[in-house]
Amino acid sequence: MRWYLSTIWKRDLFFQTSKITIRGLRVARRAAALRLKRGVKVARKYLALADRRLIMIHYGVRYRLARWGSAAIVAALIASILASFFFSQALQPALESYFNSERFPLLRNLLATTGGALIGATAIGFSVVMIAVQLNFARMPHGFFRKLSADFRLLGAFAATFVLAIGVSGLSLIPDASWSAIAVAGAIWSTLLILVLFLYGYRRALDLINPIVQLRFIAIGAQNDLRSWARRSERLAPLLNLRARGDEPGEDRPKYDLSRVAFFKANPLWTSEARRAVAHATSFARRYAEQGDYEVSSRALEVVVLINACYVDAKGRTFLASNPIFDASYASDGFINETLEHLRRLAHVSTTRGDEDAIRQVFTTIATLVQTYMTIDYSERFTTTKEHSLLAAGYLTGAVEGALPRNLPDVVMEGIRLTGASARRFLAVGRPNDITSLVDKISAFSIAGVVESDYRPLTLTGMEQLAQLTFDLVRTQAHDIRFAAKHLRESVEFVAQTFLSIPDTPLTSVHSTFLAPYYSLTKTQTLADRLTGLSNAVITAKKDDEIAKDVIRNIQLWSAELYRTEKTLLLLSIEKKSHFTFDVLHWIAHITKLLIAIARTPACNDNTRADLDKNASWLISVVSWIPEEIEATRFVENFSITELLFEVALDAAERESGVVLKSTRDLLMQWAFKAGRHETGWGTLGKAMLALVTLVLCKEDLQLVTWLKVEVASKLNQAAVKAEIRDTAARELRGEAASLRPREFEMDSVRIALNKIDRSKARNLLTEIADILSPGTSAEPVSPEFF
Repeated sequence: MRWYLSTIWKRDLFFQTSKITIRGLRVARRAAALRLKRGVKVARKYLALADRRLIMIHYGVRYRLARWGSAAIVAALIASILASFFFSQALQPALESYFNSERFPLLRNLLATTGGALIGATAIGFSVVMIAVQLNFARMPHGFFRKLSADFRLLGAFAATFVLAIGVSGLSLIPDASWSAIAVAGAIWSTLLILVLFLYGYRRALDLINPIVQLRFIAIGAQNDLRSWARRSERLAPLLNLRARGDEPGEDRPKYDLSRVAFFKANPLWTSEARRAVAHATSFARRYAEQGDYEVSSRALEVVVLINACYVDAKGRTFLASNPIFDASYASDGFINETLEHLRRLAHVSTTRGDEDAIRQVFTTIATLVQTYMTIDYSERFTTTKEHSLLAAGYLTGAVEGALPRNLPDVVMEGIRLTGASARRFLAVGRPNDITSLVDKISAFSIAGVVESDYRPLTLTGMEQLAQLTFDLVRTQAHDIRFAAKHLRESVEFVAQTFLSIPDTPLTSVHSTFLAPYYSLTKTQTLADRLTGLSNAVITAKKDDEIAKDVIRNIQLWSAELYRTEKTLLLLSIEKKSHFTFDVLHWIAHITKLLIAIARTPACNDNTRADLDKNASWLISVVSWIPEEIEATRFVENFSITELLFEVALDAAERESGVVLKSTRDLLMQWAFKAGRHETGWGTLGKAMLALVTLVLCKEDLQLVTWLKVEVASKLNQAAVKAEIRDTAARELRGEAASLRPREFEMDSVRIALNKIDRSKARNLLTEIADILSPGTSAEPVSPEFF
């Protein structure tokens, strides 16, 4: 027994030891894997940092070489030449002993021969390079050809090589061997410098025939000329003895730079170089676009923008805005007009040729000029318009209009987007009234989809821009947006009303699809989606947030007459039996909820809150204009309008908006008997009564209960509701009363709210309303609903 126990004990000890060892090895392996993983992660992090540092060093070195490389090379050459001549004296004894009286003539002959050969090589190289350069210059405008053909650097390089070659020949005139070291060093460095200048001349010739570099020369030349004129006007200002109006303390006058105005008036040709540069750049753009080189044409149009930006900066506070009463002769700017005319002709040529890429580039350039002219300082405190930006925007819409009949829908879509972007820039600088002309053009382009199905994407793009403009309008810091908001609403109404004239498709509604950017609630990046995000931001704003106050005021102004357009579109969509009715109804309900929510924010004052409630009430009251015909009510009931009204009323009750709650409750009662007296197939009368009972009991107000009973009885006396419909509705209400119970997976919003109410009160009121509807069926047995 002792031997057996000792054997078992040893075996258990061995097993326990093995188990502990295996467990320890596993823990050690996991720890090692974790350390390895962490080490690899740290190593990758350090490698990434090292790679980032190397990339920064690489681009830093490239930037410094591009900026200072030429100067560094010249400095190194000069230092090397000076050092070589300084140390050449150490070689003078050896060279003087070598070039004795017998060998000295050989040195002079070598220098003379080398110099002559270099002179010939210089002449040949100069001729070949200049001929090649001038042949390439023949493809550019005449004025620019003359300028680049006389390039100082290229001619200077060949002149320097010629002088160095003559210098090498001249070294053969040294009198004796005591000059041999200097002569040899001079000949060697002259030969090397000639080779360097040959390479420099070659590179310079390649730059001169490179169109991108030529455009850079054009831009730099025009910018330097404009800046020099601006500096001259500043230097000569004391001589004119004129002060800028408004510089006196407290003087409330336009701050014109009168001295600069006088200087430019005395020098009317001060923009001649810039005008030639713009003409040359547009010529480049047209020529290279015809050749299919759109990179060069794009750079050429960028040069036009750069020159105009420099012109605006150089002219400063000398711009004048037109006056509707007095004729301001200086309001029209010749340079800007000429630039836009160049672009108009370029757009016409590109459109005639059907060149889509070239047309897009011209559109983009004009849109960029709109932004550039936004920086013009008119020096008038009460200037109400950005005249030159509006002029450029007019040229943009004219170019888009010219491309419209050319069957280029993609190009026109890009033009509509750029037009919308230009309009948003006016909003960004607080000029909402300036967008009206652009909005008109966007709406005009958008209805092209009505004429031809291939142009329907234009409608989609136009509605996207109108939705974005509406959203930006309510965010602008302008004081009064009423006129712009009204114009935007009318433009949206015009586009939607015109597009509803085409037949709708049964499955995928063409109306809902192409009007979705403004009216859809099921897609992202629509107007409703953006307004919801903005409302959430306003709700969380503090009471003294000025930006939130401006947004609330703008939303109130935008929604003031919103009911007019939505009424027209709702009635038209019902008339056309369009599925767009669903979008309009739900959009109206959603905007009503947003207005109610915004009216309860801390930053909203009492007057604005009352106006928002009124706007929300009028907007949801659009539903009351739905026709009473059976076809119209049956069609509208397909989109669950009863639940929609109930949800709006419930939201108004939760946010304590009594005005909207009363309006929506009355609308629900009106709808109950307007649509409920027809056989719609949806049990409208019973559903509406159920919703009204729920609303009344949510407030726990006995007066509302009395109101509901009296109102139902009154409506029954006024409306001719068939007995069968009343009996069916009463049976449904009694069934609902008998089957009141919590449902875990309830989807109906009315029943969800009803389940939160005291069941006994709900059961009693449902039974009473059912008895009012159909007293004759009160004794019938009730079959509760189980689903």
